Amino acid sequence: MRKIFLMSLSVFMMWACVACGGAMKSDSASKELITGAANNYAMSYDYDSEDASMTMAETNAAMSGDPVSVETGRKLIKEVDMSIETKHFDDFISKLEEEVNNIGGYLENASVGGTSYYSNGNDRSAWFTARVPEEHLESFISQMGENGNVTNVSRNVRDITLEYVDVEGRIESLEAELARLNELVGQAESLEDILAIESQIYDVRYELESYQSRMNSYNNQIEYSTVSITVWEVAVISSNHNESIWNQIRSGFEESIYGVAAMAREIFVWIITSIPYFVVLGVIVFIVIHLIRRFKRKKEVLRNLAMKCTPETEEVEDKR
Repeated sequence: MRKIFLMSLSVFMMWACVACGGAMKSDSASKELITGAANNYAMSYDYDSEDASMTMAETNAAMSGDPVSVETGRKLIKEVDMSIETKHFDDFISKLEEEVNNIGGYLENASVGGTSYYSNGNDRSAWFTARVPEEHLESFISQMGENGNVTNVSRNVRDITLEYVDVEGRIESLEAELARLNELVGQAESLEDILAIESQIYDVRYELESYQSRMNSYNNQIEYSTVSITVWEVAVISSNHNESIWNQIRSGFEESIYGVAAMAREIFVWIITSIPYFVVLGVIVFIVIHLIRRFKRKKEVLRNLAMKCTPETEEVEDKR
């Protein structure tokens, strides 16, 4: 057993030495690639000193928490949510679309539902998602307030400076590594090295495209703010608590009158639309009453006949 164990151990050690030698030979190109890419990435900051130093400065400022430095290069994604009332629904939507086009934005989503409030009291409503250039965001919000009654505005700002700088640095690093790999392909002598380099080129390109797609998404969200708008068609504009007491009383009185008028309108419409049901119900009631009367008349006739037949029967019995 000891001899068998020693022989097995010797064979295993010989196999391990051969495998390690092959791995060291096959990985020589990979080590050279990593070293060359790292050197090239470090040298890129020397040749492109202005852009590289700005990126590194923003990174250091963000990591150190310097508010002044971070303020100069912050990357912000702004989102706004608005609810608006209007008496002139169609006109408001036309103005909204026109304003978005005028400032160079676009509508990402649009949906309109319901009917006019003159029809069964169902108000129309609309939902829009507008992408507005960041520099025109405040003017766009003000314009929407002039076109309708803004009942709610909520804002959300996300600071993605650290994520943006990190992705930017990764893109620069991957581009430098890709350039170095392309150089090494021409310098490779064996087929094994060429295949290894091309495999790494494929991986680097895939990762680079992923980061570039992420960067494009960041840039789009930063340059174009997202404004979600909900539009409600109303007959009476809601009162504002900041208004004077008389304006609030007037708005409340108008709302009450509109409520009574809407209820009367709905009752009238219900009566008119229910006429076919009333006709059918009337016919059924008429038939039932007619049958009841007929039954009573027939019963009365039978009773009279019975009363007439009774005396004749008594006379016949008396004669007997």
